[in-house]
Amino acid sequence: MTVRWLHGTDFWFWMILVLVSGALIWGFRKGRRMPWFSWLLTLRILIFGSLLIGLFQPRIRTRQISITPLKWNIYVDNSISMGYHQNPSLVSLRNGVQDLLHTWEKTTSIDIYQFSRDVKQIDTPGLEADGSATDLGKVLRHIRSESNELAGAIIITDGQITQGEDPADLVRDLSIPVFTLGVGDSSTMVDVAIKSIDVPTVAVKGEPVDAGVILSNTGTGENRLNVSLYSRTKMLGSRFVSLSGGGAQTQVKFRFTPEAIGPSTYRVQVSTLPDEVNIENNRQSFDITVLKDRYNVAVITGSPGFNTGVIKALLTELPRVHLDHYVQIGNEFRPPLKSFWETPYELIVFENFPTEPLPRTWQRILARKIVAQHSSLAWFGGPDMDQEAARGLYPFFYIQSMGDVLEESSDYALSFTDWIQSLSFLASFSKQVDLRTAVNFPPVHPGLQIEGTRNDQWVLAELASTLSIPALLIGEKEALRYAVWTPRDLAALHYKLIGSPDQAIVDGFIQKIFSWLMKTSGDNDMYFRLNKTSFQQGELISVMGNRIAPAGPDARALVHISKDGVVINTAEMEYQAEKDRWEGELYAPSPGRYFYEVVFQEGGEESRETGEFRVQESQVELNQVVLNADVLKSISKKTNGTFYLWKNKTKLNDVVEDEQRKEIKHSEWGYMEHPWVWTVIILFFAGEWILRRTLGLP
Repeated sequence: MTVRWLHGTDFWFWMILVLVSGALIWGFRKGRRMPWFSWLLTLRILIFGSLLIGLFQPRIRTRQISITPLKWNIYVDNSISMGYHQNPSLVSLRNGVQDLLHTWEKTTSIDIYQFSRDVKQIDTPGLEADGSATDLGKVLRHIRSESNELAGAIIITDGQITQGEDPADLVRDLSIPVFTLGVGDSSTMVDVAIKSIDVPTVAVKGEPVDAGVILSNTGTGENRLNVSLYSRTKMLGSRFVSLSGGGAQTQVKFRFTPEAIGPSTYRVQVSTLPDEVNIENNRQSFDITVLKDRYNVAVITGSPGFNTGVIKALLTELPRVHLDHYVQIGNEFRPPLKSFWETPYELIVFENFPTEPLPRTWQRILARKIVAQHSSLAWFGGPDMDQEAARGLYPFFYIQSMGDVLEESSDYALSFTDWIQSLSFLASFSKQVDLRTAVNFPPVHPGLQIEGTRNDQWVLAELASTLSIPALLIGEKEALRYAVWTPRDLAALHYKLIGSPDQAIVDGFIQKIFSWLMKTSGDNDMYFRLNKTSFQQGELISVMGNRIAPAGPDARALVHISKDGVVINTAEMEYQAEKDRWEGELYAPSPGRYFYEVVFQEGGEESRETGEFRVQESQVELNQVVLNADVLKSISKKTNGTFYLWKNKTKLNDVVEDEQRKEIKHSEWGYMEHPWVWTVIILFFAGEWILRRTLGLP
């Protein structure tokens, strides 16, 4: 304990000391023959002395020494690469770690942790080497969080980092030594891998597509390998490339022209190297949805009218539509139907047709054409259509006549049915209709009064009456899609709505029906895919793609990963303007078969696309089964620790020993600030007052 004086002596101090001392001496001499007076005088001297010391404002400083026992944290790498080193083997590694821990437990207090993707405290390391990744960043953060309790830390690992933060950023200013024990050899195992494939998700038939394939080669020097692109068994291209070792990546580009319409699967394959540890990642598949370069549409008109122009205008506004119009004049068509029979059409539209009975030969040829070319059909009623002749087309649309239920000269209100809310390709339109309290459509005249004959048909609009006559009926039988619009005055409906909000609804609704019939949109309006179809556990999965319709500022895309109907992971995608597509990333889960679903949200509406992929047993670590001594040496050097090879592991026995932390705590307090000082002074005053009262003194 030491005392520090904040105030020195001055004139007034000495004057008070002399006067008070003289008074005390005089009083002592005068009352020395009275024993009780000496007690009274002693109390007054104590009171005066205590107050006089306070004039110097002393600061009293004390020191306390505390001893805190310290522990050691031991971190054992349990990632899959630890089990594939030849020296030491997994059995030797497991036994060696247990021997070290047993020795250290006799010397000091230790806590044992296993780590791969996460850090977990355990009693005894099982060391199964089944972790899917190595994250040294989390180990160093854990050491930093407990550094005040540690004498040091030991990390037993091969140093291969497959995820997490850079250790160099986490060891700065670390107050305890970190010793590293390196496992494995410095020679890398041989492996060639397809890291990713960058290719558009959708293409147009006849237009070239560029595919970029990223390859990596570890464990060897430069190698010359063959990379091939296949469409099923047909080779589309082949390249010889030179790959550098050390994990360096090389890009290989292919250009090919899709031929088949619809989803097409392609395969990239790389030749193998001798002693390659993993050949599963030498081949990968990817999918592209190929659209037609144009859609041929034929309009057959029995008698031109106002409906004709409206139908043709709505069709030509659709992208990549080539329209051929055949008009009946008497018993002939302009242009002749010879071109119609020879040309394959995705959609055949009958408008105000037929105006006279159809020959049976004509019907048979039409049936064969539809089946052979997989054409869709649409039929629009008109004022000049012959009702009896129309029966010749009923079998093509799977309908039958209801008879003359409605009067053709009367007007009937048009209304939509609940089916528009149930069909996915009409989701956006049905949302618009739901938001409207009333749709003010002008009345229309009935034309075809029909009803469906199959269960796989949907009535989307009807004429308001007690019998609910279909105004629009659609259906799909195997590959054939068809639609029937029964009112005869489509043009009147179109022109009466010009300038009103309802015009866009009606026109957009009919165009959606056309797109659905041609299979250009609806259930195919989203084109998303993964960068590969097969992944290794812990590998990064990239999701990319776009939607045909342009996205607004409030658009949002999510990707869900599910297994057995349960969503296990979700990631949000971001729009990359330079690539004009949406992209998202997440990590491959445990091995198995999974499904992904991309959900595109905009304006309260949702569009979805699904697919599947496989996850294999993790080979990410196997691609780097080698001792990364540099990173371990760096960690130890920057923390005043030491790096040891596995063969020198027993040298750590001299490092791990019982240690204590000696802490000296200083405290300082003012003399007149301490409550005990004032307590004693008050007791002195009280004793003096009681003694005077007892003696009868004032």
